Amino acid sequence: MDAARAVWLVRHALLLSLQIAAPALAAAAAVGLVVAAVGVPLRLQDAGVTTVARLVAVALVVVATFGAGAQAAAGFARHVWSSMGQWVR
Repeated sequence: MDAARAVWLVRHALLLSLQIAAPALAAAAAVGLVVAAVGVPLRLQDAGVTTVARLVAVALVVVATFGAGAQAAAGFARHVWSSMGQWVR
């Protein structure tokens, strides 16, 4: 495998992992902001509230997007596997 193909493979693998993780990361950030905005006026200082809210939100988003993420990862794996013969010299 030459360097250009290795870079392509790593680049696409990283972009795919970012695409798969982005919805969960965005949900965690959004829930954190909402809980912080609600917690400041109510003087909530318990870290458990934020942690549980983020865990629930991330779990729901992961369940909702699991099929699409698994399909994208399987497509990438199929592409790599089918073109592996061209990469090996």
